[in-house]
Amino acid sequence: MRPDQQFRSCPGHGDLLANLDERTLVRKRKWEIALLSEELVRRYDRDVLRLALNLMKRTEDAGTFYQEAFLKVYKNLHRFRFECSFYTGCIAS
Repeated sequence: MRPDQQFRSCPGHGDLLANLDERTLVRKRKWEIALLSEELVRRYDRDVLRLALNLMKRTEDAGTFYQEAFLKVYKNLHRFRFECSFYTGCIAS
């Protein structure tokens, strides 16, 4: 069962979603994505930064690499297939 189906199958929750207007639903979704993205960065930021510093040698270049790595991960999150750890997926992308 998909997560949205589980939520709708809970008594009363489907009615809550049905009563929300589009703007509220979009805001809620954006907030959830931002919250989850923030948590992923929090979990892996030191490891990615350490790798960036080892690879790039210059702090400025490492900072750029770090930002671009998380931006690329964020843009491609829908493609992640769980065939490896999330950290490995970050590094591979």
